[in-house]
Amino acid sequence: MTRLPLILLFLATACGDGSGDAGSADGASTRAGGSSGAGGSSGAGGSSGAGGSSGSPCTTELYQLASSSVLDPNAKAPALACEGLTFGRSFKRVDVLGGDLCPGSTQFPPEYPPECQSNADCGANEVCLCSIAYETDGHVYTVGAYPNRCIPAECRGPDDCGGRQCGLSTDTTVAPNGLFCRTGADECSSDADCTDQICLHKTDHWVCSNAGIPEGI
Repeated sequence: MTRLPLILLFLATACGDGSGDAGSADGASTRAGGSSGAGGSSGAGGSSGAGGSSGSPCTTELYQLASSSVLDPNAKAPALACEGLTFGRSFKRVDVLGGDLCPGSTQFPPEYPPECQSNADCGANEVCLCSIAYETDGHVYTVGAYPNRCIPAECRGPDDCGGRQCGLSTDTTVAPNGLFCRTGADECSSDADCTDQICLHKTDHWVCSNAGIPEGI
């Protein structure tokens, strides 16, 4: 059996709670388990307070991986994460602020060939989601796909969502299912709004779901 790269084995270390209740920003209703405020991170890919100017409650900057466990500090992605460990995910929410999620180049081992290197390798309604991540307390946590893959894209930033945020929807294994606008009909704005579930996009709005969570957890 092929061993997964170190970057995917992030369950051993918990992150600080960086999620914010974005009910006022995105019009989503708050459910049990919601929190207030948006925490930052330290180290490469840490907080710069960018959430305030972007409209996103998230503040942790994301960078493309140079290799499986090393960030490229010169490859900053137009996206922000709200940190926090939720059923295996190292984030509670990710907002995308621009369409180029491949600002650098990642060296993958032969057993993990990337599907794409840029949006030019994907379909008209897709973007290439590269291996973007953040580092805190000496640990690197992946947020984007590993390896790179094409994903459906309803939006590429707030301009495509009438000023609301464009969110990255993934399951607990960080397998992405696309970029989607946050809406006034959303049940949640982040995992913090869900009780024993994660917040992801289904059909036409964001919901609390068990998707990807093993039975019994």
